[in-house]
Amino acid sequence: MHFEILVVGLIFVSITLCDERWEEWGEWSPCPVTCGRAPRVRHRNCTLSESKKTCPEEGRQNIGECDKGPCPVDGKWSHWSAYRPCTVTCGQGKRVRTRKCNNPPAAHGGQGCNGQSTETTTCSRGDCPIHGKWSTWSGWSECSVTCDQGIHERSRKCNNPPPSLKGKDCEGIKFQTGICVLPRRCPIEGRWSQWSEWGLCTTSDCNKKIGYWVRSRLCNNPLPMFEGKMCKGQFVDKSGACFDPENCSSRL
Repeated sequence: MHFEILVVGLIFVSITLCDERWEEWGEWSPCPVTCGRAPRVRHRNCTLSESKKTCPEEGRQNIGECDKGPCPVDGKWSHWSAYRPCTVTCGQGKRVRTRKCNNPPAAHGGQGCNGQSTETTTCSRGDCPIHGKWSTWSGWSECSVTCDQGIHERSRKCNNPPPSLKGKDCEGIKFQTGICVLPRRCPIEGRWSQWSEWGLCTTSDCNKKIGYWVRSRLCNNPLPMFEGKMCKGQFVDKSGACFDPENCSSRL
């Protein structure tokens, strides 16, 4: 290799004369990966001058980089969280803990995490109070009367279940009263009305010149009904003797 210097005006130009000549670069080697980045090479040959026996090795190879885009990232689970509080304050309940598929999250077509994101276990908080509940109502008792309208009652018990372990008693009534109506009407006994005023002095035998005063009453307070009994006693009441009966004077 030798150098020549040419002067063109006031500009100095250095020209290198090579003992070898390089050919065009060959094709890049195939990218060795299917995703991400990786090095790859290409080569070229040289033509030697008569004075040069070998080409420099550093000029034969060119190293570059290929990029196939980001590789798929499969998701991985984070650590489990602490268990949440028990779902109940007494009896058997559940506790839950969770984890996330973010360590790392799936990306670029990678697969999600296998398995469950939640885990459940049982927890116990001791026996729960048992609050009392009513049984069904009993049948109605017999009517308090044998005719017309009366009352009957029914009951229930706080035993379905009974309260225990500091549970509350049943709320509401234990006994219930209702009206019962029977098809048979009760007999109505007759009772007397008030006596009427005393009438005039009368007699059935005007020859005796002696009569009596009369008053009456009715068995209608109330009237006997539905096989009820009649009033006991007399409908008519007579007083002591009276003279000059009024019914006899009209015959004179």
